[in-house]
Amino acid sequence: MYKQTPKFRKQLNQNQLEVLRILYRFRFASRNLIAQYFNKKDAYRQLLVLEDRGFIGRRYESSYKLAGKPAAYYLKPDGLRELQQAGDAVEANIKNLYRVTQVSEEFINHCMSLFTISLRLRYLEPKTKYFTKADLQKDDYTYFPSPLPDAYIRMSDSHYFLSYIDSSKPFFAAARWLKLLGEYYENGMWDDTGTEFPVVVVVLEDSKYAKKLSGFIENNLEDMDIRTVLKSEILKGTFPPYPGRSQI
Repeated sequence: MYKQTPKFRKQLNQNQLEVLRILYRFRFASRNLIAQYFNKKDAYRQLLVLEDRGFIGRRYESSYKLAGKPAAYYLKPDGLRELQQAGDAVEANIKNLYRVTQVSEEFINHCMSLFTISLRLRYLEPKTKYFTKADLQKDDYTYFPSPLPDAYIRMSDSHYFLSYIDSSKPFFAAARWLKLLGEYYENGMWDDTGTEFPVVVVVLEDSKYAKKLSGFIENNLEDMDIRTVLKSEILKGTFPPYPGRSQI
């Protein structure tokens, strides 16, 4: 029997809208990470409602179960429109949202790792301000470097550009981003802000990769304050990493 769609549907509550904001800002998140964000045991009901109404999608491959990987939730075009109707000044390419199911597993892991790091930093210092790439693409941040860092972080002691480099990223790509950042630093564009240049924190997964990148930094980018740290060390509470050495 044909089931007619209700003409009027209940408005989303603030927590449900916040889930949409999370997925807009971080691109992907797991059920467990979203529960941590709200400091709750579970987020199943909120995610179920949003998925049922077509605001979010869920990626779960057959290989996830054997690998112990959680489902990855993402924002759908209707979810973006719902945010905009709620008054959020968010911008995104709708076409990119349609393509989100085609992204690589490495990209999903990258996004969820950044969300994990942001939750850890908020735990270490609750007043931490964490700006994602989506946040920094607004007109207010046109003076930021291009390509953008993965995050811009403000804490009580200082502020940081954060770049997360997983083991699958070619070394030359990581080195190229740092060289471009070095050129941006030399151009003095940040001076217009009236603040010191942010400390650059490069988060890595592999200690050998970290050692190699640290050598490149010492030989090519000695003027900037760049610090490397393993993701595992941040999750243990090391942030910011000590200057002038890798956490390996």
